[in-house]
Amino acid sequence: MLNRIRVVLLLVVVMSVWAVAAQDTPDFNIDDLVVVNIIETELLGGPVGTSGYLSPDGSMLMHTDGEQFCFYALPDLDQLSCTPHPEDRNPLPDSIVWSPDSRYLAFMDFDFLRSLRDSDIWIIDSADGTMTNLTEDDSFDAPVIRPPEGPPPHMDLEPRWMDDTTVAFIRYDYDVEAENILPAAIYSVSVEGGDPTLVRDISDSNGRLDVYYMDWLASQDQYIFNRANRGDDEYYVLLGNGDEAPQAILEEADVEGLAASVYMLSLSPNAEQALIYDGRALSNPGIPLEPENSPARVIDLSTSELSLIDSEQIVWEAGWAPDGMGLVYTTRSIEMENDGLYLTSAAGEPGRMILEGRFAGTTSYSHQPIQWASNNTILVRNNDGYNLVLVELGTE
Repeated sequence: MLNRIRVVLLLVVVMSVWAVAAQDTPDFNIDDLVVVNIIETELLGGPVGTSGYLSPDGSMLMHTDGEQFCFYALPDLDQLSCTPHPEDRNPLPDSIVWSPDSRYLAFMDFDFLRSLRDSDIWIIDSADGTMTNLTEDDSFDAPVIRPPEGPPPHMDLEPRWMDDTTVAFIRYDYDVEAENILPAAIYSVSVEGGDPTLVRDISDSNGRLDVYYMDWLASQDQYIFNRANRGDDEYYVLLGNGDEAPQAILEEADVEGLAASVYMLSLSPNAEQALIYDGRALSNPGIPLEPENSPARVIDLSTSELSLIDSEQIVWEAGWAPDGMGLVYTTRSIEMENDGLYLTSAAGEPGRMILEGRFAGTTSYSHQPIQWASNNTILVRNNDGYNLVLVELGTE
């Protein structure tokens, strides 16, 4: 009898887990979604290190003003806690990413390329605001220009969540005897700490910071990264699955091409496509506002086909729907008559404006996709005042 009770209890627990998981990605038709509420905040997103981050379940907003991390409960924006940035560190806003279960955020403690300081991977717990350096190596030197004066560093970049408690990241090690940086590799580390584990060697990396952007599809062994060998004019976006060797889904030999200026990679939640930002286009205010110049593009992972998100308008930034089947995106136009926030059920399908105005992503360098939570809340920045705006979607 006791064993039977245990089996019944186990089934109840399993069914509860399934029910919660089913709620994480609601069943909806993008064509039926409309704006049901707009929450204008006074929090800034973009200038001077200010950035906002919507939790995957839409229950919290984390904001940094360049000096501290503050958590707010949604939808009422009640402040839960504020924690100062780590002492003597300057977290890179565009490296900050939520864990899939909406508990932790991972981040780099230095903007490695701009500061030329050794970067480590940290986490902050939204439950109590505590921070942990997961890859501390007691070094601040980045041997890009000269050999390190102290211990040889592990230069750790681009944290991405493999699951709720495991962070993947790109690592460059330094060879003291040869006095050069070794090829890039992908490592992982638990939120509980411990030594990082080698996940994948990137055998074709030349060690000259040629691998810098990555994404990992949480709970799946699928990842994507760039490789830019400027010495030999070889530029790639590569897709990895499990133990298979990564395959190029975008390959070019022209430094002016898209593969050489990738600033952001985002895998769709359904593992079928990847969103890519062209960094040169994003930072070029004089770019002709034509669809073919869109900074945001989509690559089909099975065919490597590169597609425009909207064939009639230039798409500036974008983000995936929670189920990966559609996109939210922003547009630009000369007279601003068509500028707004749009939804589409698929890349290449005509989009539908849901909010008029000039909007953007919510991080300092626009190296992250627009955030769309599983409760159908979208976080954007209003470019008129750089304030964060929460857009709640529903059905009529």
